[in-house]
Amino acid sequence: MPTFTHGPAKVKLFILYTLQTLSADAPAERVLDALFYTDLVSVFDFSIALSNLEEEGLVAAIPRPFGQSYRLTHEGAQTLALFAESLPASERARVEAYICENRDDIRRQTQILTSQRELPGGDIELNLRAAEGARVVLGLTFSVPSPELAKLVRGNWEERNADVYAAIWDILTDAPQIVI
Repeated sequence: MPTFTHGPAKVKLFILYTLQTLSADAPAERVLDALFYTDLVSVFDFSIALSNLEEEGLVAAIPRPFGQSYRLTHEGAQTLALFAESLPASERARVEAYICENRDDIRRQTQILTSQRELPGGDIELNLRAAEGARVVLGLTFSVPSPELAKLVRGNWEERNADVYAAIWDILTDAPQIVI
């Protein structure tokens, strides 16, 4: 008969499990949604556990100019691999079902988005967006001449969008008379 984790340890493991299942950086609110709406954690317990996980190095807070996200660290993934089976399978299935049913909304609310389409003449139009909720905080559209370059640009956007946002922000707001 399996032994299940309870209390704060269970909340921590479910946060790790949710981040792994999402397969992407996510703001705390989206991780909480997956656990709160499946009746697995309270807001209070979640807040304490997420803070502890960050202090313990099992999750990393990723500062973004348009909001902070969280990522499972290597140590967090190793910890989850050791203890995931101590979470009841039925509860893991509820988290997986919630994420599966809401993946597009979660991604739209919290993610860096890319799309592309082929233009007449063979160029590829790229649409790169950073969104927070329904609000697009940065959108770029431009053309590239090849599928290889499109793949490179999209990959770099996924990895370096915060740098791009910060550079554009700094350039466009570089006016000594404006105080923000």
